[in-house]
Amino acid sequence: CEYDTSCMLPEDKLELYKKTLPYNTIQNEILGEFLTANSSVFGNLDNVLSNKQLEYNNLVGGVDWATNAGNDETVIQLFNNKKENIKLFHFNDKTAQETVDFIANIIQEFGVIKLVVEKNSIGDIYFQLLKDTISKRHLNCQLIAFNTTNKSKREIIENLILNIQNETITLLDDLELKLQFINYEMQTTKTGLITYNNSNNNIHDDIVISTALALHAFKTGGYAVR
Repeated sequence: CEYDTSCMLPEDKLELYKKTLPYNTIQNEILGEFLTANSSVFGNLDNVLSNKQLEYNNLVGGVDWATNAGNDETVIQLFNNKKENIKLFHFNDKTAQETVDFIANIIQEFGVIKLVVEKNSIGDIYFQLLKDTISKRHLNCQLIAFNTTNKSKREIIENLILNIQNETITLLDDLELKLQFINYEMQTTKTGLITYNNSNNNIHDDIVISTALALHAFKTGGYAVR
């Protein structure tokens, strides 16, 4: 069709969308450039990578638990109040209690005030263990449970995409982090749902998810610690 439809999407509105929506979402849902194949979502990652020494102020974090499948890892991501990535921990060689104690030590050492953790499946067990440990050790950290659904996962991943797209966060220049982010893709199901997954079955997405959970901490729970 040669009909001019530009009046339906003025340039100023398109610019607004570019600042408030991930560009892959704009392509798919605004411009109507429907995906026929998988599409990478972190194209400008290099712009937000840094290993500079940063301030440790009002740290928040996200935790993605290992599922004990393959080389899946438990990952802890920490950000300061400027959304700068301070610390990244990942491992798969600890028991449940050792994992919880390790995280509690991180909370205490770095003064983490808020932690968002996945609560689905095995995460519920870890959540309760961590909650009890924080209470017993009288740590001033707000623990927030996150239930993963297609909708909630899409929301936190698109929030992460948007922060990278607008360069409003800083990520550590870490090899494993880059590998997982580069291989993370947007996909469409046969029913039209948008999903986000790793394109390579041999590469996990634990760091991507924990980073998205950490960023979610800025949008939920408040800063009052009890």
